[in-house]
Amino acid sequence: FPVTIEVSSKKHLAVWCADHDNLSNIIDNYKKYATYYSLITSETKGKIITIKNLKEPIIFYDITEKDIRKHHKGLRILSKILFLAGAKKIIISSFEFKKKTLKEFFNHSELNDFLRKNKSFIPELSSIHISSSIPIGDKKIFPLKDQGELKEEKNIFINDASMLPSYTSVNPQAIIMAFAIRNVKKILSNG
Repeated sequence: FPVTIEVSSKKHLAVWCADHDNLSNIIDNYKKYATYYSLITSETKGKIITIKNLKEPIIFYDITEKDIRKHHKGLRILSKILFLAGAKKIIISSFEFKKKTLKEFFNHSELNDFLRKNKSFIPELSSIHISSSIPIGDKKIFPLKDQGELKEEKNIFINDASMLPSYTSVNPQAIIMAFAIRNVKKILSNG
């Protein structure tokens, strides 16, 4: 089931509505807007690649048709809730190779009809929490021991979102904190 989260600030609005013709009006009236997103657990895995002289890694991710259907379901549910709660308009940011575009809808039926007619439409995707890139686990392919230590190197510990054995489908802050506290206690007790 898709999870929806509200994340609102001038900065969030500026990022998601960067190509909107009325961006300055949106920012000036930011208290009248809210940013929400629909979160899914994808069936595919991405790749994180670092390149020399680039500060940030590059992330490659192939979205599947099943993932698109999950996104559409999340958008439908979220739009229905928002319009029932009194939303006047929903703006969906989408990424197209040539130009980022924004789609505006003034009721749930408009958005629902659009998604029905555009089954391959991909809303702009982002990863709010990159996790599980160096997971803990017994599986041979998992690089971390139970307490977060690298299996192939002694005394190197990972204690952040990358250690999670799988994606959580929810904000992972509490889970990461629980893992981190548990790992530190184990490390300290082992001397």
